Amino acid sequence: MLRYAFVNGLIDREVRYGSKFDKPNLKQVRRDKRERREKHGDRMFEAVEIRQLLTEAKQPLRSMILLAINCGMGQTDLARLPLSSVDLNNGLINYPRPKTEASRLCPLW
Repeated sequence: MLRYAFVNGLIDREVRYGSKFDKPNLKQVRRDKRERREKHGDRMFEAVEIRQLLTEAKQPLRSMILLAINCGMGQTDLARLPLSSVDLNNGLINYPRPKTEASRLCPLW
């Protein structure tokens, strides 16, 4: 972003930002991920926990939980899901991933 601003004349000189902005190497990323998992455990709900959530949840949260477990949708996906992507007649959601535009076709239960 800072390089872009300089190259496009948005700022008059390059910003010296130091090494804190450098991308970590892959080994360090893996180590941090492993340590976080060892400390906090997997970020995953078990089937029993999901059933408890569904028992207690009211609409629209219940639908959001079902879409999350059925289609792998996250909070942003659910918040931005347009009605035009939902085909109730055929029981499908055709909605690409917002960040990557990767195709995602999800059959509804």
